[in-house]
Amino acid sequence: LVGRRSVFDCGVNGDGYADIIVGAVNAGPDNKGQAYVFLGSATGFADCTIGDVGGCADTTITGAENGDSLGYFN
Repeated sequence: LVGRRSVFDCGVNGDGYADIIVGAVNAGPDNKGQAYVFLGSATGFADCTIGDVGGCADTTITGAENGDSLGYFN
């Protein structure tokens, strides 16, 4: 992950478990930015190493345009 990061704790899928969204504003191709969604469960979150955050996220969202900087939460 490159640049500023943000973490947002929320309920994404309505299952009653806390979910986490990690934003990486300069990640992905051409600084489009990415947001990684991790879905919580009764057993918590899956193990993940920071070097493979995109590979273990339940969903990865990438900005549409170059320089979008998706993933910045204000």
